[in-house]
Amino acid sequence: MKHIMKSSLNLLMAAALAAFGSGCEKDAAFKQYVYPVPSITEFYPASGYAGSQVAISGTEFGDQIEAVGVTFGGVEVENILSCTNNRIIVQLPEGAQSGKIGLKVWNHETESAGEFTVIPTPVIASVVSDHPAGELFAAAGNSITITGSNFGGDPANVSVTIQGLENDVPVTPTEVTETEIKFTLPADYSEDGGTILLNIGGYELEAQSSLINPDAEGDVTGLFLKNYKQPFLSTGDSEWGTGLSWITSSGFGACIQTNSDYPQGVLGIQTGWGQGTKMDALLYQIATLPKGEYTFTVNVVENVKESGTYGVAFVVVEGVQIPLFNKEESNGNTNGVKQCTYNPVPDEVLAWKQITSPTISEPVQYTCSCTLADTKEVAIGFVSKMKGTNTVKMSEIKIERSKN
Repeated sequence: MKHIMKSSLNLLMAAALAAFGSGCEKDAAFKQYVYPVPSITEFYPASGYAGSQVAISGTEFGDQIEAVGVTFGGVEVENILSCTNNRIIVQLPEGAQSGKIGLKVWNHETESAGEFTVIPTPVIASVVSDHPAGELFAAAGNSITITGSNFGGDPANVSVTIQGLENDVPVTPTEVTETEIKFTLPADYSEDGGTILLNIGGYELEAQSSLINPDAEGDVTGLFLKNYKQPFLSTGDSEWGTGLSWITSSGFGACIQTNSDYPQGVLGIQTGWGQGTKMDALLYQIATLPKGEYTFTVNVVENVKESGTYGVAFVVVEGVQIPLFNKEESNGNTNGVKQCTYNPVPDEVLAWKQITSPTISEPVQYTCSCTLADTKEVAIGFVSKMKGTNTVKMSEIKIERSKN
């Protein structure tokens, strides 16, 4: 009996030791790590605009961006560009507030001793020329006034460039206040016109409306549209990306396709083949057109109508909102696809052209035109109502002007 009890006791002790040993291994495998406390020693620059870069120096930052959080006046940074153990570079977020820079690394939080100053973002409200033909017409010697806000008032801190169709012309401001910038167009100002670019303390902005020579005729697309022909520019590096300078309605998704068939990209509206529906969808840019006769041409390189609902039109409208299609037709359409269109045409539509061709093997040009008796703010782009497997792809949009 004693032998049995002793053996049982030995077994219990062995089991306890085994359990203890395994527990030690588990504790060693999941050893808690104590992260060092970070500190901010300085930051540069001490002030800046939303979108500008700020370098934060210090100690114990680590090198894992996902562990880092930065705030400016309590507003969180969305874009941390890089992180090393003693330097973090971030992009100042929209809505940032002046104040201390907050830093969180893992479970430790700290803040800067000094305060960062957020400079109010400059805004262009209008561009006015003293040319007798109208405020957006300009020639060498004309006086130009840019109105807006947060220009700073220091001429040494402001540079102006007229970006023409052929060349860029720097101009020297004659007067700078917080709300106005004035200058005179030099003798080498472009014969066609150009877009006004401002640089205020390193912050770059572009006027929405372009100056145009009253005698300018022919292709003036570059004065009024951006990213309008191959090679198209888009965000991201996947096959489909968002087109730079293009405005899309909610849920539109990507509009620039770049692949082996289209190495320079195409402006596309597609449903099916991995792309969602484009029902009541808009793709457009905003421009200000001075008076004149305008012809708009869209070069379509691919058009497929296979199933579901199909409707795409190129549209130029007065104002900033392209109206949606108001008619759906089901008779006499390719493959039974329902065709969507305008009927009647809304009053605000200045020019439009339905994209109607069936599957094509060669590019097809669609053209429409209008005459403006005075300067108008317009939306230029596309309205679509598509689902199923359908696509339209464009290689270029062109705007040509003639005097009236």
